Amino acid sequence: MATATGSDLEERLRLSNIRFVASINRILERYNHPFEDDLLISMETLTYDTPDGPKQWEEVSTKKLKIWKKEVLEVSNNIVLLCSQNI
Repeated sequence: MATATGSDLEERLRLSNIRFVASINRILERYNHPFEDDLLISMETLTYDTPDGPKQWEEVSTKKLKIWKKEVLEVSNNIVLLCSQNI
């Protein structure tokens, strides 16, 4: 059974890192934009626009946050699935 030398291992780690960075960059390019129905929050004022006018971030209901967290988790899981299919 052949063993990897130190330089061989370093080269494989370097190539693995290159693939990882390329995958992350593809994900960022694909998802780095506002999605329909996203809350776009101003980091300066911590407000977001609604049909009823601007609202303070802390005025978001707990129910709305739970729904939002669930949606974020689903998107995150889909990203992981896409990445694993592209490797």
